[in-house]
Order: sequence, then structure tokens, then C-alpha cells
Amino acid sequence: MITSMKIKKIAKSILLGSLATLPLIGVHLV
Repeated sequence: MITSMKIKKIAKSILLGSLATLPLIGVHLV
């Protein structure tokens, strides 16, 4: 249970991080 919770938190952080970096990358490309 604890490991699954950690995995879920890590997955959420990665998804949020990617979503946050996408606009930054787009601005740099443009």
C-alpha cells in the first residue's frame, strides 16, 4: 500500500512537471 501511494505521488509530480514545462519549451522554441 505504501509503495503504491509513493508511485502515485511520483507519477502525479512527473505529470504536473511535464505539463508545467511544456509551455516553457514552447516559448523557447518560438
